[in-house]
Amino acid sequence: MMKAMEELLGSENMPNANLMAGHSLGEYTALSAAGVLDVGDTIKLVLKRGELMQQACEENPGTMAAIIGLDESSLTEIVFQTGAYISNINMPDQIVISGEKCQ
Repeated sequence: MMKAMEELLGSENMPNANLMAGHSLGEYTALSAAGVLDVGDTIKLVLKRGELMQQACEENPGTMAAIIGLDESSLTEIVFQTGAYISNINMPDQIVISGEKCQ
């Protein structure tokens, strides 16, 4: 993203950021853009992350779904009855649930 902005704006017009942040995989982009990690180390970490996530999925098969439009308390009541659980709150009205995959 930073490279694309630099190419569009030119390096002399790039804004000076006081902080960098990212969500999920974007955290690695932020660390690289902030100079905390170099590009090579970032790629190695992202590849390892993918390998570990794949291994976890194979050892614990399940599924996830993003629910949009229900608040956390309403969704908590529903998932409690199903054996699923809330695994991530992206926004107050976008909540990810996880559980065993039904056949």
